[in-house]
Amino acid sequence: MQEPKKLKPYMQTSFTEAREKLVNSERLALALGVVAVLAVLVPEEWGLVGWGAGVLSVAFLAAEQYQSCRFRDLFGRGEGIRRQYLLCDGLGCRISQSNLAPLERRYGELKADDEPYYTSHLEPGPKRLWMLVWESAFWSEDLQGRMAKAFWRKAVGTSGLALVALLFVLYGPEGPVVSKVIPPALALFVGLNFWGKWWDSSQVQRVCESAAADCRARVEGGASAQTEVDELREVMQVVLNYSATMLMAYPPSDKLYVSRRDDINNAWDRVVESLAGSEWGRQEGQEP
Repeated sequence: MQEPKKLKPYMQTSFTEAREKLVNSERLALALGVVAVLAVLVPEEWGLVGWGAGVLSVAFLAAEQYQSCRFRDLFGRGEGIRRQYLLCDGLGCRISQSNLAPLERRYGELKADDEPYYTSHLEPGPKRLWMLVWESAFWSEDLQGRMAKAFWRKAVGTSGLALVALLFVLYGPEGPVVSKVIPPALALFVGLNFWGKWWDSSQVQRVCESAAADCRARVEGGASAQTEVDELREVMQVVLNYSATMLMAYPPSDKLYVSRRDDINNAWDRVVESLAGSEWGRQEGQEP
């Protein structure tokens, strides 16, 4: 049996793979928008070039959809590992070799570093799980809110490119249907995809905010007369809601994560410091 931190490198590797697929799909979507504008500018006598632009736009769309599907598959795997890590770290479960075997078969044997993923000092049990969910939701609320803003900008950009292309179609000279209609229509489709991602990230951010508020209310509410079983039941409701919602999430880029890491860590440290002296606070000399 292994410690929960053994799952950390597999989780991070899966999320890294998923992030790469997401970036690839976004680049293809933006490229499709550019092709849509260029396609409607092709002179009528360049019929073959216009036809090629139409075929290229279809190929870009197919590749973008494939990368998006691969992203969801890999991200779902990473979220599954993260959920297991969260529960085992919070409740003190051990990881069996049978659970590790599929991960080792896929990624090889990876070694975990010594840097903690969760920073609570509490002993395994419902209280530690409350703090881990709060910390995780605290991070996700910030990052998903910024992801939503990024997707909004991309949605505006790709939809704008599609609109420009369609305006050229409406007011320009008639040309081959394949070069004048299909690329802008496909660009509009990927633009709508970005609007969907913006909405998903906005909803994830909202649920993370609610989960963090629930955890804060429980922690700052003082002593509870609940039995450990009742408390576990209550925290598991928050865990399940939060975990299910995170399946809709999109991982932040490395650039966004690094730019926000210190600010979020400092803000979370202030939260923990505010709990000093309570059963939830870190006592002097204690390590995470």
